[in-house]
Amino acid sequence: MATTSTLGLRSNPSYILPLVGSSLTVFYAFTETAIFAAFLRAADHEPAHTSKIVRHWWSAFLIPGTSLVFATTLPTIISGSYALKHLSRGTAEWKLALGGVICALGHFAFVPPIAATISAITDEEVERRGETMGMVRRWLKLHFWRFALTDLPSLVCFTILALGS
Repeated sequence: MATTSTLGLRSNPSYILPLVGSSLTVFYAFTETAIFAAFLRAADHEPAHTSKIVRHWWSAFLIPGTSLVFATTLPTIISGSYALKHLSRGTAEWKLALGGVICALGHFAFVPPIAATISAITDEEVERRGETMGMVRRWLKLHFWRFALTDLPSLVCFTILALGS
């Protein structure tokens, strides 16, 4: 069985827990992308049916999906903040932990445009106008930029922190 040391990671939970949390956030981001890419492919063949399914899917998934975002992002923020308290202020390790926490918090900066887009996706009138899949494309763009600007940099910070020197 592999241990943290055999993987080259520090065994201190202050280093490992934020890495696990940020890894889960990135995994979830990839999963969401795969789901919506599949909806877009389906819309090429059955646009009206796919729009209706996407609208209903988002309506049903909104609460569990939001819970999953918090379940993956909050442990990163909390454990990264805990690490900050136990690292020497101003050191490279402390700066990596701070960068990881700030990036993880930045995930929530995308809430307003993403919430507006999801609201449009779940709107029956938007579906009637045939704009639902365009909103899904918009959501995927926002999702990509959130991933690229917050989730991935947080993972990089915590990976470097966990690997140490």
